[in-house]
Amino acid sequence: MISTGGWVSSARITFFFFVFYLFFNPVLSATNPNNTACAPQTCDGILIQYPFSLSSQSGSGCGYPGLNLLCLDNNRTLLLQTPTLNFTVSGIDYSARSIDVAIDPMYMEGPGNCRYPRKNMTLQDIKGTTDPLPFIFTNGATIQVTFFYNCSTPPSGSGSGGYSGDGGVYDFTVNVVPSCSAAASRSYAFFGADSPGTVAMNCQSSVIFPVSASSTANNLASTLSDSFSMNWTVDTTTSCYGCSQSGGRCGSDSTGNFICFCQADSHLATCNHS
Repeated sequence: MISTGGWVSSARITFFFFVFYLFFNPVLSATNPNNTACAPQTCDGILIQYPFSLSSQSGSGCGYPGLNLLCLDNNRTLLLQTPTLNFTVSGIDYSARSIDVAIDPMYMEGPGNCRYPRKNMTLQDIKGTTDPLPFIFTNGATIQVTFFYNCSTPPSGSGSGGYSGDGGVYDFTVNVVPSCSAAASRSYAFFGADSPGTVAMNCQSSVIFPVSASSTANNLASTLSDSFSMNWTVDTTTSCYGCSQSGGRCGSDSTGNFICFCQADSHLATCNHS
């Protein structure tokens, strides 16, 4: 008769050590799905990582609240969706904490080569009022333009703000947008602090929107299809570097507090339990 006592005893010892190993090795006994789900993604050749995330990512908290990007057209178009506006993304520089975006064509109107936004797009409009997004216009690279379309009465007076267009003459000729003007009516663009003052202008519409700092009234129509730059104010360099170096994925909770998603659990800074 064959004895099985030794085999049973050996099996019990093996099982004991297996359970012991799992108990003291939480990486194997428990996994954090966000560590995998929040891995960097790409869309249109652009790297997507914290503070941004793709809306298609299954992880919870992969990006900063509100900074979800939408990948469309079979991975060919990347959209930034703000509370009331959409922008196409052309580039993200994580070291400079800047994102280059252009106004979505769906918000443009006007005939022929005179396309302009149909609604205001000030920085406040872009950020929203409830839980505003952490954006500022990139200093020296992005300015706001006030655009007056199809005006039957030209501006007059001395201007206001920091108007510098025509020296001491203030005939506003440098503010005329040729592609949006005709013999009977003209359109005008005032950049940054430049302004026609409080002088009444009989215009069909007026809007405020951001453009590249290289824009002028003469090339406004063409530069509107170009991107402008914004910086995010979330600290992604210091906090995210330590987390990534320790094997974690960067993310945040619903209120924007930084979280490091580690393989087994989550921590406030790095996977070194700090």
